[in-house]
Amino acid sequence: MKEIYKNPYSKDNPDAINDWAKALNLPYSKATKEGVAKLKKAADDWEVCACGNLCDLIPRSSRGTPIDNTLGLLGAKFGSSVRGMHDNVEQNEFEYEYYRTRAIERHKKIELRATEILKEMNII
Repeated sequence: MKEIYKNPYSKDNPDAINDWAKALNLPYSKATKEGVAKLKKAADDWEVCACGNLCDLIPRSSRGTPIDNTLGLLGAKFGSSVRGMHDNVEQNEFEYEYYRTRAIERHKKIELRATEILKEMNII
């Protein structure tokens, strides 16, 4: 799956999260408002969100939104999950972990859909 991260759309952006899988490995007991706020800021920006961290050959609109409807929907749901983490950090462990689990699941689906797109484009 590494091919989907080759030449990321978010390259050289200081707000980019270089490894979302690693960043989401942040259990409630280790999460801070500041740390999760950084994730939320990135997840709210198409250029550096989980979709923005993907190969720059994936077709996008001028705002960075993936043109593929499925990938775009997964990205929007991913962002919603990260916002849920942010809204519950340092307040509600159950809700925080619920949203973190959803973010991890959606990130995996984003990776799978990106792989399908690049295969359809005969890139991988």
